[in-house]
Amino acid sequence: MSDRPLAERVSAPATLSPATVDGIRWRPATPTDVDALVEVGRAIALTDHPDWADTREDLLDELGHSYTDLAVDSLVAVTDAGSDSDAGEVVAWGLVVMPDLHETLVRVILLGGVVPAHRGRGIGRALLAWQHGRALQRLAGCPSPLPGWIIVAADERAPATGRTLERAGFAPQRWFQNLARTASEPVPASAPVDGIRVVSYRPEHSAAAHRVRDAAFRGVGSSQPMTDEQWESMTTLTTYAHDLSFVALDAGGEVVGLLLTLVDPESSGDPDAYVWVVGVLPASRGRGAARALLTAHLQAVRVAGVARSVLDVATDGPDEGVALFTGLGYRRRSASVNFVRRY
Repeated sequence: MSDRPLAERVSAPATLSPATVDGIRWRPATPTDVDALVEVGRAIALTDHPDWADTREDLLDELGHSYTDLAVDSLVAVTDAGSDSDAGEVVAWGLVVMPDLHETLVRVILLGGVVPAHRGRGIGRALLAWQHGRALQRLAGCPSPLPGWIIVAADERAPATGRTLERAGFAPQRWFQNLARTASEPVPASAPVDGIRVVSYRPEHSAAAHRVRDAAFRGVGSSQPMTDEQWESMTTLTTYAHDLSFVALDAGGEVVGLLLTLVDPESSGDPDAYVWVVGVLPASRGRGAARALLTAHLQAVRVAGVARSVLDVATDGPDEGVALFTGLGYRRRSASVNFVRRY
């Protein structure tokens, strides 16, 4: 950590204007763009990561956070329709997100992308340059002396995106292995864990589970504590599956581990049970709590008739830290990489 605040260490452009691209008009996003952004995301997913795409609810949630001002933190690319400012097709979008809580670093996260049919025109480069400039403005307005990170995720199945990020000065920092197993496979037996019992997640566990989530991932990669706003928005999504989510309790009834699951019933084909988070307090590790949580989840998934359980495992390398999951029958499907510029 520096003795100087980010506001003194980071140079940011005073004004921002995206580069001119033939046939493209730039403007900020609004909540009424959400359906167009869903379509952009689906088009990108078909080419870059066909096993997932953000839902309409996901995007409304992201656009509506109190720490994001769409007027200055978002940009959409619209095909030029002459003098009709309301016409045109949204073919790219970007969002610059800086959550409020900073414990070990200040994160600015860049979201969005370009419809594959409109790539190769310079839209992506212009969008990334604008996002980088806005991210610098956000960091330059922060009084914290913590390190500043600008983070962009790219799927390994879209290598051109990774190359574009590296040319722009971003470096790969953390890998997210996407693993899956079918619900029809037998669930390996889990030995009873001394002093630990796994129960279904209930709303009264929320505050304790939030604290455990933050403690379990403290100091891991770019993870930071979640604000109450972020936590509530995640655990009140319609896709949040209470019946497939669990907490681990110690002998005194305190929450020491959690596993929370999302299921999108509107996804094409059979929906997946996506393990959004699984974590255990450091002091309670090494006793089999994580395996017990996963076993309970897999048994519930099988009973519920969901086709697959899916999760992402964050690691410091492309093939690390997955033994617990592969031992339970999970297999690698794909991976994404967080690219970072540090300040």
